[in-house]
Amino acid sequence: MNIKTVIKNPFALRMLGVAALTEKLGVAAAAEFLRQNQNNPGRGRDYTKDRHEWLDKLTFEEICSDIEEIEKKRKK
Repeated sequence: MNIKTVIKNPFALRMLGVAALTEKLGVAAAAEFLRQNQNNPGRGRDYTKDRHEWLDKLTFEEICSDIEEIEKKRKK
């Protein structure tokens, strides 16, 4: 598996990262590091309200266009 393949595969990249952390820090410290650095946008906030603040401003066509752009980038 080469690095370009890993970067395109978020799961594989995460697994390599966890393995590297575990090797350098040990299991307990790696788990604590990951817990502290989780991207958890819902924690302490009203996610539904936040989502409506940005989604309600978009048209259906804009959302479709964004999805198409993401798919184009994913295929590269």
